[in-house]
Formats: sequence, C-alpha cells, structure tokens
Amino acid sequence: MGGCCCLCWRRGYSINDDPHKQDEIISIPPVLSVIEEDVITDESSQGKLNIRLQTDTESSDSLHNEQQRQISPKSSPVPSKEKSDLRNNQTNGDITETQKKLKNLEAAVPASTEAERKRFLVARKGDYDGALNQLQTYIAWRKECHLDDEAETSSLPSGLHSPQSHSSSEYDDDFDFLSCASSEKTQDQKDWEHASFAAINLSKTQQNHFHKRKHRRERKKMNCSEQSLPQIAHMVTGVGSTTFMTDIDGRRIVQLLPARIDLNIADDKTYALAIAFYLDRKLSRQSCEKIVVCIDVRAGLNWPNPPAGKVIPFIKYIVSILQTNFPERLSRCILYPLPSAATLLWKMIKMFLDPVTRTKMVVIAGGSGIHDTLPQKRFDNFFNKHVHERLEAVRVECFTDEINL
Repeated sequence: MGGCCCLCWRRGYSINDDPHKQDEIISIPPVLSVIEEDVITDESSQGKLNIRLQTDTESSDSLHNEQQRQISPKSSPVPSKEKSDLRNNQTNGDITETQKKLKNLEAAVPASTEAERKRFLVARKGDYDGALNQLQTYIAWRKECHLDDEAETSSLPSGLHSPQSHSSSEYDDDFDFLSCASSEKTQDQKDWEHASFAAINLSKTQQNHFHKRKHRRERKKMNCSEQSLPQIAHMVTGVGSTTFMTDIDGRRIVQLLPARIDLNIADDKTYALAIAFYLDRKLSRQSCEKIVVCIDVRAGLNWPNPPAGKVIPFIKYIVSILQTNFPERLSRCILYPLPSAATLLWKMIKMFLDPVTRTKMVVIAGGSGIHDTLPQKRFDNFFNKHVHERLEAVRVECFTDEINL
C-alpha cells in the first residue's frame, strides 16, 4: 500500500468516549480508515501501537463525511477576496445570461428596438418566453395600427411617430390629418389630433369591416371638430414654452382629464386607444424613459363630465394599455381627487392589475367637483409648487377650449 497516511491519536481513550475531543482528529487519509476497536496498547512492546489498517472505501468515505459534518463553518472561513470573486462571477453570469436572452429576442423579433427588448425582458423579470410572447403581441399591434408606416413619420420631430400613414390603401380616402392640424396649434395639440383621428378611424374600421366604403364617404363629410376627440391627454410644458415639466425625480408628466370624455363621439376604448397612439408619438422607441401619469378626475366647466362609474373602467383600460404595450414606462400613476364612492370602485378594479403596477398607483382622496381644490401637502411629495400650479392652469385652460368648440 503506497503513499503516506495520517493516523488518529488515541490519548488513553476512544474517540467515541468523549464527543468533545472528536475535534482532535488531525486528518483522515483518502483510502484508509482506522478500526477503533483494534487500537490497543501493548506494554510488552514498550508502548508501541499495533494498529490494523484496512482499505475499505465505503468505511473511509463514511468517516470522512462524518468529520466534515463535525467541522464548524467558522473553522474554515472563505477568504473575503474569494467571496468577492464569487459574487462577481455570479453577477457576470447573470449579465451573460441576460445578454444571451436579449440576443435571442433580437433574432426572434427583429422589428423591435434594443430599448424595447430590454424593457419587455425587465417587465417579465427575466422570463424569456414571457418577454418574447408579449413583444410579439406588441409588434403585431403596431402593425395592425400602422404605427410604423414611414410616409408621415419622416416629417415628424425626432422621437415622434405617426399613429397612422396616408400611404396605406386601407385609409387613402380617410381623414386629411394635416389639413385639420392647423399650424397655429401647438405640437402637443397636433400630436393629440393625429392620435385621436387614428383611434376613431381604426375603431370604426374594425366595427364596420364589411362596410368600409360607406363609412369612408360618411366620414369625409365630417368637419375637423367631429373627426377628433376632446384632448384629454397633455404632456405638460411651461407657459408658452416647449420645455417639459417634471416631477421631483425628473420624470416628464402626462396629465389626463377623463371628465372631458364625450361618449357620444366614441366609446371609452377608443379614447384609451387614442392615448396609446399619443404616447407612442411622445415616447421614443429607442429610449427606456419612464413617465408620471396624473389622472385628474374632477369635473370641468362645460365638459361632458361622465359619472365615476364610467370613468373608472376607462382608467382601467389606460393602465392595461400601459402594462401591455408600454411596459416599464410608468414610474408612477397618481389618481386624484377621488370621492369615497369612486374609491370603493377603484379598489375592486385595482385587484385585477399587475402586482408591480399596483405598487405604482397613488390614490388621493378628495372632492371631484368643478371648484374643488387639490390637497397641496399630498402633491408636495411628488411635485414642486410651480408644477402643481401649472397642472391646475392646464385644466382651467381646457374650460375655454370647450366653450370655443
């Protein structure tokens, strides 16, 4: 039997006699085991030990495993450098795995952008199959809505996209977008008109698929005000400025005024679709920008002011659109000021939202009348005072817009 081996010391007693002394085992050879019953003292041989050794792999492994269980973790700590290297290796492994998934998403959905692939993968918590399915659905939605037709997009500012193109044969005889979008209007108003035209057009086309020609002729007789929806979405800017206002974290603000919804023009799903087209024009597909959505449910002067029972389902559509087609775009959604009756309804609807989205929802209670004011202290948690004042000014400006229609 070649090689050196290490033996267990016996100090006048068996190892098993005193469990507290078991830690005196110096080492165990890999292929040898000590048979404790055969360890004896032979006085006639001047204290020499007669020890019988055997090559029993099973016994050796059993004793070795028992020793390993007896050793305290503190007796052989992992050096801090090794711990650091282990953490780095794990992190690098995660990064490599994420990069692999992003590469696969690019190959599977080439029409998507790098930023979109990242956002969808994050929204799905790294689940490749879930991200792939949602991304494919999103690209199919864009195609159905003609969001990527280039005829009109090329003339828009960088980062803005057309909700629809004139070049599509299905819509050649439909609205004259540019003639309705007066040059005197702000870019925000033009973006909303384009979005609302496209939403009405798509909704009616889907509802009347077999009667397109008839409805095209009827729509051509409409004037511009009948073709567009009341503007219920605003990307808030300063007075007479193109500079966007932000919350305390630097996020741009989209203000929604659902009390302007006129259900005689279109249903709530069409309004929600218009907001989706509007956001697509405002948010670049090449970015991972997040926004703050402020939903002011107060009534307005000369507005349709639908009841809360109609407004809350509309809000659910909006949040659903953000979850499905704009994942990882919502930083925070503030719903205000919600009366007690509407608050109960909202709590029921909120249960059906994605858990992550629910954590981003902020509900501020209060009166929803025309002249009801906002709780300033609650808003101080999210906005500077001048931003709060500007949000109020935009709402009041819409009173005048409604009168002029």
